[in-house]
Amino acid sequence: MKKMLALLMALMMALGCFGALAEEEAPAMTLQLPNMTITEEVTIDAEAAMSLLPMFGVDESMLPIAQAVIALVNNATEQTVIAGNAAQYELFLKGAEVLNVVCGQTENGFALASNLIPSYTVTVSNETVQQLMEQLTSQLSQGVPGVDMNQLMEKMTGYIGQFAQACTSAVTMGEPEKGEFVFEELDYTFNTKMPVHVDTDAIKAALQTLVEQIKNDETFNSLISAAAASGANVEIADETTITLPEVVCNAYANTDDEGNSTDGVTYVITEVVVPETEESEKVNVLVTGDYVQVSVEAPAQDMSLSVLVAPTEAGYAVDCDLTAQGMYVGAKIELANGENMKLDAQLFYMNPEKPLLTASTVVIPGGEVTLDLSGEGKENIDLAQLMQDEDGTLKNNLLMDVMSNGLNGLMARAAEIMPEEVSTLITLLMGGGQEAVEAPAAE
Repeated sequence: MKKMLALLMALMMALGCFGALAEEEAPAMTLQLPNMTITEEVTIDAEAAMSLLPMFGVDESMLPIAQAVIALVNNATEQTVIAGNAAQYELFLKGAEVLNVVCGQTENGFALASNLIPSYTVTVSNETVQQLMEQLTSQLSQGVPGVDMNQLMEKMTGYIGQFAQACTSAVTMGEPEKGEFVFEELDYTFNTKMPVHVDTDAIKAALQTLVEQIKNDETFNSLISAAAASGANVEIADETTITLPEVVCNAYANTDDEGNSTDGVTYVITEVVVPETEESEKVNVLVTGDYVQVSVEAPAQDMSLSVLVAPTEAGYAVDCDLTAQGMYVGAKIELANGENMKLDAQLFYMNPEKPLLTASTVVIPGGEVTLDLSGEGKENIDLAQLMQDEDGTLKNNLLMDVMSNGLNGLMARAAEIMPEEVSTLITLLMGGGQEAVEAPAAE
């Protein structure tokens, strides 16, 4: 229920409800949302997932439940349609709708309906919208009592600007060195090495100055006092010791006699050495005209990371591989731009050849909101009534409708499509360890 109301409120705010309303009558504002349809699907490799669950401590008795959930997820499709002054969300199992939510603008304000609350329509009048926006505007204008937020932001911007300038000045380029620098793992040979000097002492001093400036700032301390007065547990250490690792950095490129790049390829090797342990980590970045590749090596942590960002015929692709303490995690993401936008993602765990999870999102222009917002045949509950519901009667009525009618209807619709899996889930909800409970019949 809270999510539904939050969706309605977010829609109201995002759709331009900050305009002034007339005093005598709050006029309806015509909303114009971008027209699009968003479809999402997720597929889990059941065999791989089931083999991994015992490794994470899942009891054997729970495996049938996990298998049922995986089957439901693999057969589910989510679709969101945004059009004009409304938006709707639908969840399908094997192409049949089991859950829906619709919200949008009506003649008198805004409304939200769902088959999870089949007996009611939740509405927000234009007058209530006006009151909520006035309250929000008043709260935003007041800010934090006793704190000039504009002055605080101005000071913080100045402090951070000084720190950024100090960091920029702390990084300088050394004299280029000509030669032949071969990197067989990249199949690249460069003719120029450019040392990059990083003055970590200067950066440490600048960071220490930034911390002291903020700690000693009266406006910032007023903010901390206001937060403490409101019950927040805020403490600032009297002394702050800052340590930074040593950094050794070199950049490689192919350049002409004037120092200009001849192929647009740059390879930067950065070694970070932790003073206390003398352990080092390497961060390598290769930038070409076609792709960007980043690799991180941390032998002390038994960790390596590789990220590759490259263009494709349709858009871009990102490959990520992480190995740590003998475990492997990977991800592949492809984004296709055009009239239709498509985002495909794969998540790998332990097996770099077989994805554990695959997700797909497609965004196409067009689409129509077909779900009913009229409230015909339903009881209407206005948000103002809910806000003034001191004895909780209306909230309880909504909750009972969700529990008795909405969820039962959802389970019944799902059971018609996937009876075995839903029966297994209901067994868990009824306490587990019993024989399968029959799902409620759909009306």
